Parts: sequence; structure tokens; C-alpha cells
Amino acid sequence: MIIDRSEIGEMISKFTVTLEPSDYREAFKANINKMKGKANLKGFRAGKTPDHVILKMYGENVLAEVLDRMFSEKLFSYLAENKIPFICQPLPAQESEHIALKPSDKEASYTYAYEVGTRNELEIQGINPEDSYTYYEISANENAVDDRIAELENAYGAMEVVESPIEANDKINVSAIELDENNAPKKDGWQSAFELPIFSIKEEHQADFIGKAKGDKIVVNLFELTFRDSNTVRKDFLEVDEDDTREIGQVFELTVEEVLRKVPAKLDDDKIKDLFGQNGIETMEQLRDVLTKNASGEMEQKSVGKLFDDIYTRITEETKLVYSDTFVKRWLRESENLADDKIEEMFEGFKKDLKLSIIQNELQERFNVKVTKQELDQYLMSKADSFMQQFGFFDQGIFDKVLKRMKDDQNEVYKASNIILSNKIFSEVEQIITKVPQQISLQAFEEMTAPQQVAEEVVSE
Repeated sequence: MIIDRSEIGEMISKFTVTLEPSDYREAFKANINKMKGKANLKGFRAGKTPDHVILKMYGENVLAEVLDRMFSEKLFSYLAENKIPFICQPLPAQESEHIALKPSDKEASYTYAYEVGTRNELEIQGINPEDSYTYYEISANENAVDDRIAELENAYGAMEVVESPIEANDKINVSAIELDENNAPKKDGWQSAFELPIFSIKEEHQADFIGKAKGDKIVVNLFELTFRDSNTVRKDFLEVDEDDTREIGQVFELTVEEVLRKVPAKLDDDKIKDLFGQNGIETMEQLRDVLTKNASGEMEQKSVGKLFDDIYTRITEETKLVYSDTFVKRWLRESENLADDKIEEMFEGFKKDLKLSIIQNELQERFNVKVTKQELDQYLMSKADSFMQQFGFFDQGIFDKVLKRMKDDQNEVYKASNIILSNKIFSEVEQIITKVPQQISLQAFEEMTAPQQVAEEVVSE
């Protein structure tokens, strides 16, 4: 094997790879023999087709596959052995010609040229012992536990009939009577009764209901009251059978029959034991202790998220990466099949992502961190569990389907792997850099970080 390198542009090198018979003939012969063993051609017994027939029928295709693989393998081995950092992936040289293949010629050598976008050796900044970062020690609001208890009381509350006027978060039970063109009850008009959450009413119509009370009447266009389509209104509000095509007017008089409001639960010791006893929480004192610890954990998560964000921001902003934009744009055009206008539109964002990816790969190699299948499975299980919790119940069948969908989604798996990997790298860097503690209130912290995208999700697993 012979590899020649020449510089053809700023940060672009041409590598001409020549494969001699000793490089590829053994692999070619082995693949031909495999093909011979599988061949089942008319006139020959299985596996007994003569070599010259196999070569004539399959030789060029087999040789092309072998050469394509070996050209690539030899180039990447050369780049690795000579520690040549490169960007994206090698591309065929622009003046490359079609290779004339000669499967029967045992002395033939083959040459192919690649263009490689090279880059500088990275000197990653911001991860040395002398690099200091502020570590914000956040103090939770004094009322944080009380606020959380109030949230729990509301979450475990129940809908109850109230006699007071309608409020924005209420539901109402109404009876509906179809009206004629004079807004009088239509003779033999349609009548129904249904539940109507106030939040489901279009905002411009909610004022017609808020403040009303039991017995009050409101005239509405039922088909424009909510965001439901006409078929759903007929089915859900009017209880019209799907195969019933009779014409029904749109204007109805609604009478408020009941006002339903979620009344917060009273979290006394008995209720707490009933709700959380399986977790060892049976009294208000125990619940407050747990909520206090949770609040502390949430503050720590915010602190770590801010530190994570600051470290990665400094790394990406201060680390110098030099390469050829021309080569990268060509790679996007030829390998990713992107049009020039699309490339220009997304190029700056792509460069940022590319830089972060290269830095992360270097740190992964430096710290020798990997993502195991067990870690990936655990992360996806945790994410699926969080998805279920937002609905307030757990169903094993739904959970299994959600988890399977996540595992089958390659983008989801890639994102999960990247988050796990980033966390591991962060843990290594955190042990090296200098953290300078600084006390701060939660309000001040949130005001400080409001314009930023704090990486809490990344560090939360």
C-alpha cells in the first residue's frame, strides 16, 4: 500500500491511496469463494460453478466492494496512525476518474484519491485546575414547603358542587335548548345536557360565563363556543348518533344547572398516611421533612445545571477550532445532499454543533468515558416514567409501549446517549476545575438565569 499526501488548499489535503495485489487479492479471493459456495447456476451443481464463470459474472462487483472497503480502511488507519485530525468525513477527490476493474489480473494495482478537510490540534480551554467557576449555593424561598403543600392539596382535591359564581377553573353542568331565528325555544328543537369546562371555552366567550351562577341562562352559538369541530359538538354536546344526519341549529340557550369546583384536600395525618404511607410518610412532620429535602435537591440541581452550562459555554467559546469552511460546505452538499441556500441558512448553527461534537469526542477519549447499554436503558426507563407521571396514574401497558417507542427511535436513543455522555464528561471536569461558592437567593438566581438556557435537563438524570 502506498499513500501520498499533498496540500491542495488551506486546511484541505489530498490523499492518494494505491492498493497493490498483496493488499487486496486475499480478501477478493475469499469473497469470490463465498460467492462460489452460494451460487446456484443452471447447468452446474451448487458450489461447483467454475472459477472463471464466477469471475465473469460477479468478479467486478465483488472486487468493487473489496476495494471500496479497503480504500476507506487504509485511509482511516493512516490518518489515525499519523495523528492527523480531520473534519467531517473524507470526500472523493474532485478529479477522480472511474477505476477500470480487472478481476482476472492478479498483478493489477488500483489507485483512488480522497480530499480530507484537516483541522488544528485542539487545546481545550476551561478545564484546568486554575480555571475557576462560580458555584451558586441557592437558598430556597422561606415559603417553598408551604407552597408545595398547597400544590399537593390542590392536586389531590376533588370536584365538588358549589353555590358561588363561576370562576375560570370551574366546570359547569348545563342543559341546552335549541333556539329559533328569534332566539326563542324552537318547537320540537334539540335538547341535551353536558359538562362544560370553562377553560375549554374560547377566550373571547369565557366572560359570558364567569360570574354567572346556578340557574343563569346564556345564549351561545354552540358550534363556535369551543375549539371542537362540528362533528365533535354533535357527538359530545348534543349526543347525536354518527349516522343521524338531521339538521340542527347552531344557537342554543344554556342553563347553568351546577357549578363544579376543585376543592383542595385537607392534608391531615390520616390523609397523608392514606396517600403516601407506602413511601413511609405518615404524618405532616414527615411530609415537611421530605419536601424540605426535595427543595434542597431541586436547588442543588439548579446550581449544578448552571455550572454545567458555564463550563460548556467557556469550553466552546475559548477553545480554538480551525478548518476549511469550503470543505465543510462541500461535504454538506455532497454527503448530506443539501442545496447551497439551505447550507448557507443553517451553516452558523451547524458550525457550533460541529465544534461541540468535536470537543466532546476529544474529552470522551481523554477521560475514557463510555455509555453502557444498562445506562441507556435506565435513562429511557426514567424518561418514560416521567412521561407517565404527568398523567397522574401508571399503566404498565402504556409504559411498555412508550418505552419501546423511545428505544426504537434512533434520534431519541442518540439524544439520550449524548446526555449521558455529557453528564459523565461534566463529572470528570468538575473534579478538575476550581469551584468558588457564592450564596444567592432563588429569586436572584432565577432573575440572573432567565435569559439563558440552563442545562437542567442534562444534569437531572
